[in-house]
Amino acid sequence: MSGVLVPVPGGWRGPEAPAVVVFPHAGGSPRQYAAWTRVMAGIPGAPSVLGATYPGRDRRMSDPHPPTLQDLAREIADALACLSEPPAVLAGHSLGATVAVEAALELRRRGAVRRPPVLVVSGQAPPDLAGGGGLHRASDEELLADVSRIGDSTARALADPDVAALHLPVIREDYRLIETYRPTRRQESDMTAHIVVVRGSEDTELPLEAAAGWHRWGTRVTGPVRVPGDHLHHLTRPELALLCGGLARKGAEL
Repeated sequence: MSGVLVPVPGGWRGPEAPAVVVFPHAGGSPRQYAAWTRVMAGIPGAPSVLGATYPGRDRRMSDPHPPTLQDLAREIADALACLSEPPAVLAGHSLGATVAVEAALELRRRGAVRRPPVLVVSGQAPPDLAGGGGLHRASDEELLADVSRIGDSTARALADPDVAALHLPVIREDYRLIETYRPTRRQESDMTAHIVVVRGSEDTELPLEAAAGWHRWGTRVTGPVRVPGDHLHHLTRPELALLCGGLARKGAEL
């Protein structure tokens, strides 16, 4: 398994288990999903949990950042296509939701999977409403203020100048990917996956009407499903992990 796609800590349950692949938020890492493996352990036939690792972190610390979000998605699609069995669920949060969509479109265009995985998109507007903004060009102080506003626990660590010098450039590059993003032109037949839209009840980053816009992006769209929590509910609450685990198990039974 490549450094692009890695098991979440404690998340590998063997090649026969259905797989949930998580796509982290800006500045995020698969390591932050370790709690998901504990939550899913109680699900009969628990899935493996794999994570897409973006450049600049973990095993990919020295890898160059891609020019566009689509380039990142294609790189991840390459790794997904090499799995012995296609994943049951692609679960993306915030930036990761957009990356997951583009990876799913790439797999579809290649004909790389027999059955498209369920696409769980959390904390993000649909591609036609994503993108825009200039925080990736802002000062370090302004960028740190935005990370703190959203509530990412990383912000506390970034108060240390040495930590900030290491991690703020990575966050800035992730912001650049989503702020300069323009959706890939698609045909109606491209998005055949079941899309499940999830929104935290206290998420001020994703208005309800924007979340509802996902219904323009597929013929089978569920949600928005309301779960407790703010924009980073996926790191502090179990509901999204349980939803993804249940969907993976259901898909494995089909």
